[in-house]
Amino acid sequence: INNLVVQKSTKPITTAIQVQAVTTSSTSQVISTHSSTTVPTTSVPGTFTTVTLVQSSYVASTATTYTFGFRTANPIPAGGVILIANTPSLTFTLNGGCTSASGSFGVCTFDATANGVIVPVTSQISAGTTLSISVASYTNPTLPTTTSFIVESYDDNTRTYKIDRIDTGLAPSLECNAPCKTCVVGNKSQCTSCFTTEPSITQKYYVSDTNTCVNSCPSGYSQDNTAFT
Repeated sequence: INNLVVQKSTKPITTAIQVQAVTTSSTSQVISTHSSTTVPTTSVPGTFTTVTLVQSSYVASTATTYTFGFRTANPIPAGGVILIANTPSLTFTLNGGCTSASGSFGVCTFDATANGVIVPVTSQISAGTTLSISVASYTNPTLPTTTSFIVESYDDNTRTYKIDRIDTGLAPSLECNAPCKTCVVGNKSQCTSCFTTEPSITQKYYVSDTNTCVNSCPSGYSQDNTAFT
């Protein structure tokens, strides 16, 4: 049987599929019944689509609101939850709660074990629904990153069985490329200031004539605190 949707999450089905043989008459008398001993299961959740991440600020190391957008592949029942999870390589500080334009969510909480925000679902969300959840406030990463947040939906708050998941397309953006701390608007590599305390960056000194950050004094320049003039 093609295109048979048996289950909406990775939770195993407890009832076996029953097959009946019936007559072709309008009264459809049952000839025989067979219950399959094989219970359909899946370990692969659906995939959220149309994912977006909008930040209220793109300045490095700055507190900002992150707004996550995504479209559901499968329904999320009332009593389910959405997890917006960080990965170990993406450092952030959560300073506030979260909001949504939809009335389908309860009060968000931060879960240290999951390293992310738990969003309770208070009324069923249909498949194909575009959701938008704003979390205030994260602190932007200090350096550019390609590491994405992970969004997962679950059928209840034990977070045992996934419904949908996405782990790409949700990496924070910064307005400047390293080693610039701040930069010319519209040009990520034209520095206007440099990182002076970031251990991983050695180009700590600013050269105003060239809008660059360097790790040693260029010929013809003298050091003035953290800049070369």
